Amino acid sequence: MVLVADNPDGAGDFEADAEALAGAVLSSREPEKIYLGRLGREATRAAIARAFDEGASLMSYIGHGGIWASENVLDTDSVSSLAPQAQQPFVLTLNCLNGYFHFPYFDSLAEALVKEKDKGAVAAFSPSGLSLNEPAQLFHRALLEELLSGRHRRLGDAVRSAQEDDADSGAFPELLRIYHLLGDPALTLH
Repeated sequence: MVLVADNPDGAGDFEADAEALAGAVLSSREPEKIYLGRLGREATRAAIARAFDEGASLMSYIGHGGIWASENVLDTDSVSSLAPQAQQPFVLTLNCLNGYFHFPYFDSLAEALVKEKDKGAVAAFSPSGLSLNEPAQLFHRALLEELLSGRHRRLGDAVRSAQEDDADSGAFPELLRIYHLLGDPALTLH
């Protein structure tokens, strides 16, 4: 499992959000941490590519979306340069615009990751619109908890339960309208 975090700024302390997930939901899993603020642009790009290439099972990006970070540590063009992988991760991007699937002239980053043959992502959970960091991180945590709980055999069931948990919290229900699963909801969780 891999946590990738953008530089902290006025929109959120993305490293602190990643650390909170690592210390709570992922505490028994020891995720790899790739933090832009600590590594710099080129080392972060290389670490992300290496995590994909080595077959990460889950990759969560926390930060500004569309492309990953204003420093562009991952974009649609870089997806095709990934090496073929024995397994692809489930990618979570609870930020802005990584799943902007409804623009007909280009693929969003989430689409590019899912469409790439034998590399990229097996599925992605990403936003098609603008988001807010604090409520998105509550949703992120709920989704990780459901994915790792062992209660769900299928990806879609875990996503649906996380959506129900988030709706019940009342945190910011508008976010439920912009986050989408790009991939097979019947995918078996291991």
